[in-house]
Amino acid sequence: MATIGVDCNVTLTNANVNDGGPVGFFVKPGTYTMAQPRRAQGRPTAGGTVAYVETGLGKREFSFVVMCRGNVRNFDGTTNAAKARQWHDRLWSFYQRVNESHTFVDPLADSYQVRFAACEDRVIPYGKAQLWVLEWETRVVLREV
Repeated sequence: MATIGVDCNVTLTNANVNDGGPVGFFVKPGTYTMAQPRRAQGRPTAGGTVAYVETGLGKREFSFVVMCRGNVRNFDGTTNAAKARQWHDRLWSFYQRVNESHTFVDPLADSYQVRFAACEDRVIPYGKAQLWVLEWETRVVLREV
């Protein structure tokens, strides 16, 4: 079971993925952001101009890069058993769930209902020309529902 601060930074949960259990991911340092825009509505004034009145806060948007690599270290220093392809496949199993929301737990252990807005892979090949080992850095954008 994925536990933030033990073997992951964030988790995703969906009843149709991993038998409904949380799946943890490691976030690349310095890439996690949460934005929450203010909503404003234009209203005409008596003088014929438009005044913008704030109507509240918008939905949150989370953006971060997931490290889909082998030999990732857990917080206690032990090596996580998952391989690069496993991290990548786990993440994409959530992304491919169209019209479904997921429970996202952020690094502060706050929980949100979200949907994927985008998922973008950066492939990292390395090794000799004849032997390519793939790793990924996957940029994820989640929007609160």
